[in-house]
Amino acid sequence: MKNTLETRLGIFFALALVVAVVLLEMIGGTDFFKGGYQISASFKTAQELKKGDVVKMAGVEIGRVEKVELEQNPNGVAVAKVTMKINKGDYEIKTDSKAVIKFTGLMGQNFVSIEGGSSKAAKITPGASLETIEQPDLGSLMAKLENVATGVEGLTKSFSTDNISSLLGPLTDFLKQSAPELRAMIFNLRQVSDNLAQGKGTVGKILTDDAFYTTALSAATNLQAATAELKGLMTNANGIITQAGGL
Repeated sequence: MKNTLETRLGIFFALALVVAVVLLEMIGGTDFFKGGYQISASFKTAQELKKGDVVKMAGVEIGRVEKVELEQNPNGVAVAKVTMKINKGDYEIKTDSKAVIKFTGLMGQNFVSIEGGSSKAAKITPGASLETIEQPDLGSLMAKLENVATGVEGLTKSFSTDNISSLLGPLTDFLKQSAPELRAMIFNLRQVSDNLAQGKGTVGKILTDDAFYTTALSAATNLQAATAELKGLMTNANGIITQAGGL
């Protein structure tokens, strides 16, 4: 009975270990069942990138971040070296491709995107390092948004009741003092408009009298004909002068 219990416990723990390994593989925590090769890229800041984050190319997952560590570049400046494990596949990463850290949401889920790469460039070799493109991190973007919000708040406060009163007060006083003149002006404009509509006065008759319109149209036609005749006379005169000069 003791041997049977120990056997069962052994089988249980073995199955639990297999299930744990499969679950870790499914969530990308391990790469026990995947082949591939390593490449790296150095960034000024890792932007909260961590081990296990996704590596994408053209929006498709092609690997995972394997390690993020601090190192010094040839100039002695501290940079974040990101080591990535790329899965085996039909895709090819070119030597002129660039790596950039991006985030998928405001909660800061970062990933590495491999972009660019020309068809004529050679395929990258395992262990090689990619050039990088630096993107503003989420903290910088949030700081800029905070500055914008502060500016909008300050602008809103500038339109307080006292400020509006100081701006519109002189205009209000002017309107109150000039109210009689403004009413008289509006009344006169209305009266002139009514007279024009009813055909009163010289301008009103011009606008409403059909006979005047016909006369004006005839005068314009005659003037156009006279202009044409004058143009013909000028042409003839130019011809005569030209002939006289030739003689």
